[in-house]
Formats: sequence, structure tokens, C-alpha cells
Amino acid sequence: MANSVDISSGPKSWSELPQPLPEHDMVELEHKVHSCEEVIGYNFKNKYLCFEALLTYSATVIHDGAELIVRKNDSLAIHGDAVLDVHLSSLWLKTGRSKEEYTTVRLEVAGIKNLAAICLDRGLDECAFLEERTWNLKSSHRARATLLKAVIGAVAQDTKLDTNVLGGLLFRLGFRHELLESRAE
Repeated sequence: MANSVDISSGPKSWSELPQPLPEHDMVELEHKVHSCEEVIGYNFKNKYLCFEALLTYSATVIHDGAELIVRKNDSLAIHGDAVLDVHLSSLWLKTGRSKEEYTTVRLEVAGIKNLAAICLDRGLDECAFLEERTWNLKSSHRARATLLKAVIGAVAQDTKLDTNVLGGLLFRLGFRHELLESRAE
């Protein structure tokens, strides 16, 4: 019988991480998490959050003789999407611009095509754990967007929603728009 893992209190170091999935070895797992950290410019305190963000399918892993279910990254992606909304709307509030202008910003900055482009341009898609049979990250804008939002959600969880860290992350990743600049007085 499989046990669900609460990643918010999950393993903090590699020695505590569950054994890798059969098709991935520990060196690959560590390499992909480290590569993700380099891409986003943030080092996770809880490496397991990054692992889940990079996992594009649900899987069962063995840890200390117990089966653990590791969720695919879509739950973290929902959280990351909300974090991105809060960030963009916070910047927008400071500008005094119209709701219509915010809608433009939201569609252009947080739209699937832009998220996919950021993921691809930064090489974040190379960090993902793929299930080859059923999923092709290379050809899917939606899949790349989900991956990027999951990583944002994982950082949000790892930092307990530290807005300074998240703002820096989103800036480094390129989440900017001219309509988010303050109007000249």
C-alpha cells in the first residue's frame, strides 16, 4: 500500500530523498535538480520540492522499504500560477493603469506561449523528468508552461512565500512588461 508524501515537510537533503525512480539514477536526479537551481538562480532548501516540480508524471518510489507516491507537477503548477498572478497584479497596482491594461499584461506575460518560451529559452525543459511513453515536453507549449509554473510554485513553498525571493526569481526569469512600469508623472 502506497503512502502519500507531504512535500512541505519532505526530505531536505539528498540522503533523505526517496530512492530514484527505476528509470532514473541518483546521479541524474541530483544533476537535474542542480541544473534547475542554476537555471532559476535559486538553491532549494527542500530538494524534494524541486524534484516534484520537475516530475511530469506521478510515480511510486521506494524509500526505507515503503512505497511513496510522488505527485506529478500539476499541483505545484497551480500554486505557481497563483503566485505569478499575485506578483503581476502587485506590480500593476503600483502603476495606476486600467483593468484592460492588466488583462493585456496577464495574457502576454503569463500566457502559455510566453511561459513555454521562457522555459525553452532558459533550458528548464532539459531538467524535467519525462515519461517517454505518454508525454512529449519538446513539442508541447502547455507542458513547458506547466513545468515553469511548477518550479515557481516549488520556490514559493520552499521560501514560505517570501515575496523578495519570488520577485527576484520572476525578474531573473524575464517576467516583465512595459505596462508594469510606473507612468511618468
